[in-house]
Amino acid sequence: MQQEKEAAEAARKEQEELGARKKASADSKARIEENRRKKAEKEALREAEARRLQEGEERKMEEVRTKMRLAAEERERKRQAKREAKIKAEAAALEEARQREAYENSRYRQQMRRTKSQSDDVLTAEQEKLKELYEKIDSDNSGGITIHELQLNMAELEKDLELDVGVPTMTLIRLMHAAEEGKKDDKLDFQEFLKFSKTLQEACSKVKKVAQRNDSQSQRIEQSKIDHAEEHNIWKVLDINNDGTIGVDEIRYGDSALHQLCNFLGVDHDSANNDVIVNALESAYEDGDTDGSGVVDWDEFLPMMKAFRAIAKTNLGF
Repeated sequence: MQQEKEAAEAARKEQEELGARKKASADSKARIEENRRKKAEKEALREAEARRLQEGEERKMEEVRTKMRLAAEERERKRQAKREAKIKAEAAALEEARQREAYENSRYRQQMRRTKSQSDDVLTAEQEKLKELYEKIDSDNSGGITIHELQLNMAELEKDLELDVGVPTMTLIRLMHAAEEGKKDDKLDFQEFLKFSKTLQEACSKVKKVAQRNDSQSQRIEQSKIDHAEEHNIWKVLDINNDGTIGVDEIRYGDSALHQLCNFLGVDHDSANNDVIVNALESAYEDGDTDGSGVVDWDEFLPMMKAFRAIAKTNLGF
């Protein structure tokens, strides 16, 4: 009897232990399943966050591209507006010059008509001198001077008219036709020769003044390049075709002058943000073309470099 009880008790305990092991196993499986579920949820959250960040970066990049495109369109619009304004200004200047020339020609024709109506006996001393020159050039005494006779007597012509520059043949022909007032028989009578001589003197005087002005301008620019050596070092690199101007195609290769640009800014070339520096140069160039010519000359380049320094230092944070 006692043995039966002990056997029953042992069987009961064995059942309890088996139940406990089953419960422990079920709890372990539940915990493992819960951990898997939580891990999956965390992974899903990380993927969602990564997608959100990626989408945010893509939106930012699209915004940057849009801003750059709009900025480029605005710069092109400004350049186009400058070009159109320049064309209008040039057209207005040409029209004004044409009207002024027409007015002067009209006055001169009236003066010449009055001169023709006067007698040869009342020629001025200067006209008497030109009369002698005219008769000397008219070697065949035909009463008219041809382009060939003018060419043969250019030395006398330049001496008596006190011309300081040589006169090309095409210029002589053009001035002859202008003096003939539409007659165009390829010969100048004396009254036409008077007009021709005056116009020739004026043309040579203008050429001389332009040459002097260009020489003075060249000297001023060369001295300016010496005084602004840092800017000139940058200029020499950017002016790729050596035409004395910097165009938009050349400014796009601004990275070739990075070393000089860094020296100009006083920053270390190896640690500088090259993209910021090149972008600052391009931004300064957009406003540097003050006359709307599409290129920047030396006089425009100096204020452009001041603007570049200000933009670059602001963007670089110093």
